[in-house]
Amino acid sequence: MRKSILARAAITGSVGLLAIGCGSGPGPTGDNSPVPGSLTIVEGDGQSGLTGRSPTTSPTVLVRDQAGSPLAGISVTWVVTGGGGTVSGSGPTNATGQATASWVLGPDPGINTLEARVQGLSPGQFSATGVSIAAAMAVEVMLTETRSPTDIVLMTADGTLLTNLTKHPADDGDPAWSPDRTKVVFKSDRDARPGFPLDYDLYVLKVDGSGVTRLTNTPERDVKASWSPDGGRIAFSSMRDGNFEIYVMNADGSNQVRLTNDPGSDGNPDWSPDGSRILFATTRYGNREIAVMNTDGSSVVRLTNDSGDDDEPAWSPDGRRIAFSTNRFSGVRTDLYEVAVMNADGSGATRLAVHPGSSNDYGPTWSPDGTKISYTCWRPRGAEVHSEVCTMNADGTGEFRMTSRFSWASWPAWSR
Repeated sequence: MRKSILARAAITGSVGLLAIGCGSGPGPTGDNSPVPGSLTIVEGDGQSGLTGRSPTTSPTVLVRDQAGSPLAGISVTWVVTGGGGTVSGSGPTNATGQATASWVLGPDPGINTLEARVQGLSPGQFSATGVSIAAAMAVEVMLTETRSPTDIVLMTADGTLLTNLTKHPADDGDPAWSPDRTKVVFKSDRDARPGFPLDYDLYVLKVDGSGVTRLTNTPERDVKASWSPDGGRIAFSSMRDGNFEIYVMNADGSNQVRLTNDPGSDGNPDWSPDGSRILFATTRYGNREIAVMNTDGSSVVRLTNDSGDDDEPAWSPDGRRIAFSTNRFSGVRTDLYEVAVMNADGSGATRLAVHPGSSNDYGPTWSPDGTKISYTCWRPRGAEVHSEVCTMNADGTGEFRMTSRFSWASWPAWSR
């Protein structure tokens, strides 16, 4: 919403409103340039953003003359008034009467404030909430009404959009955080070869969206990455040898080594919090089950044994529980999955949120403190059912749908 501030001026011996007229009078410098009549905030107020980084929308103001026409060449000074951030961009308004600042929020979570100042006018006042990267979640979304492409955004668990991490004509998705929360690894088909429609490779970028680096380069799918707790290695799923197997590589993409070698499909790896084991889903036992192995691929142990399919395992931050998606509770609707949780040894499997009908829940991820679980959830929106991201308490209560602003959202990933 635009905020309009009328000009006020002190006149010798009295104080009063400036007269609003159609002509040009003496400007702020005493010449006959047009006198600024109002300053309006165009965009950039009331945002949230990551601490130490710029919010998604740059603060912008519009300066008009007393007749309401945009004024070019009016000096705008930007000043940080709270939160300890920095700002640049002070200078004259452009041909449309607008001025834009580059604002970097302060290092600590909380309210940041900024003013746009023009001589003779009350300042335009901006505020933004700084959010710690520890509270951020990476989500695969569609930014447009079409179903492609997908990009990655950073959000908070209440649905507040922090920043667009990628915005590329190709499909980007499956985000996973580095342990130090400075980078995100993701899949993309931005360099897909002609004739290979599912030619996804793995890339990494910094959390400010810069430094995109390709890690894998094969004509088949490399997806579902998971970072080791020490940040040195990345486990991932690959189709490069004919069926899905688990591989591991250094964080820079070097030394790619195959860990599993089975006629069945092995995928969706998740590194344990202590760095000693890797969870994965596998069809080597017939249907899809969950197993765990050492980080060199040895000592595979089956954790689930159910007639239904169990998939997409995720360690809790303390390593004591495992969230996973399963259709074991769905009866005849084997196409519908729900989120469940079990002990780290595979015992005590418990169904969490129950959504009968056409709902489908999968791809769970734990909050850093272990109190919440986020996941892809198919929910009604009007006459249609949409893929969204939901968050619930770790006991299955208090579900919150956080991505209704997007036409599509899936595969959330909390920072660890």
